[in-house]
Amino acid sequence: MFVVAGFIISFVGGLPFGPINLKTLKLSLVSGKRDAVKFLLAATMVETTYVAIAMNFETYISRFLLDHSFFRLIFGVLFMITGGYFFFKKRRKSMYSVHKSKHVIEKGLLIGAINLQAIPLWLFLFTFLRGIELFPETTAMKVLMIIAIFSGKAFALSLYSLWDHMISTRLSLFGEKFNHVFGFIFFLIGGSQALHYFTH
Repeated sequence: MFVVAGFIISFVGGLPFGPINLKTLKLSLVSGKRDAVKFLLAATMVETTYVAIAMNFETYISRFLLDHSFFRLIFGVLFMITGGYFFFKKRRKSMYSVHKSKHVIEKGLLIGAINLQAIPLWLFLFTFLRGIELFPETTAMKVLMIIAIFSGKAFALSLYSLWDHMISTRLSLFGEKFNHVFGFIFFLIGGSQALHYFTH
């Protein structure tokens, strides 16, 4: 069950229209599906590394945040900023006016590496999963969940690379709407953490 939860959460989290999705769509339309797949796999690999960090240090970081409330405030502010970014982000009109890209794997690794908000997001998600008893406790279970999370993210991104021009445009519009939902969720999480700092 925890594997299914990891796949679904990762898949849904990969739908909002962010830098990785945008680049995947551009590469698919300009450089071809092969380059798009190389890029999305590289970016997903880096983000999955962040997932592994969050998974293995979730208990220690959560305890640290409870013992040091100021860092909880910083955590909340970062989430609110991330939420505002997603909520107000607009789709670029010049999406298709790009040149053929080179070094797509390196670009995937770079864009995945700067996606640092994945760490606090997965920390929150793993804390939630632990609360509903869906957190993997053994090494084997953790490996299976990481594979599921990688697969969910890669599958979500592949939707941007495998569909044709017309459907990709519609998908990007859907992703933009999804940004508003995710932005609101991020802002709500961050606001609750900041409120907890000032009321306790």
